Amino acid sequence: MDAVKTRKKDRRKEKQDGGDAPGLSDDQSDAESISSKVSDSAITERSLHRMLQDLRSTIRKDFLQIDRELRKEISTLGERTNHLENKTDELCAAHNEVVDKLQKLSEDNTTLQLKLADLEDRSRRQNVRFRGIPDDISHDSLPAYILSICKILVPDLPDSAWTFDRMHRLPRPARMAQDVPKDTIVKFHYFAHKNTLLNAARKT
Repeated sequence: MDAVKTRKKDRRKEKQDGGDAPGLSDDQSDAESISSKVSDSAITERSLHRMLQDLRSTIRKDFLQIDRELRKEISTLGERTNHLENKTDELCAAHNEVVDKLQKLSEDNTTLQLKLADLEDRSRRQNVRFRGIPDDISHDSLPAYILSICKILVPDLPDSAWTFDRMHRLPRPARMAQDVPKDTIVKFHYFAHKNTLLNAARKT
């Protein structure tokens, strides 16, 4: 009986002292802490997701800008390449034209040289070289002196048959002695008379 009373007194004392005050238990405190952490984690995840989206958007814009710039540069290079190709074609055409003209000029030059050589040969066909005519014979006296030689070699032809287009002395070669007279070139007007004179000279 006394023991029961003692327990009742103890309970009343605990109530008076405050005992276990009503409030959150340890399990409830842990749950609230975990919930707070989960909430913070969710906020951080959303922030990261938003940052990744912003980064992705920025990178995409950068790539688009780079793509536009590259396309523009490629287009510019294409235009410049086409311009250079056109210029190259023009230069090739001009070069080919110059080559054709040069070849034509070369052919014309060769033809002219051949014709000139032929004319020179034809002109020289009527020339006769006289040797041994004394140097003291003046240029004005040469025609009469040459005519006298022709009359000696071909006496049958009259003086009027001997017509000279021109005559002149040749320079003395360096190896020739100074006392040897210079050669004299005479161009006869008539080729037949020139041949007659040469044939007569060979027979003497």
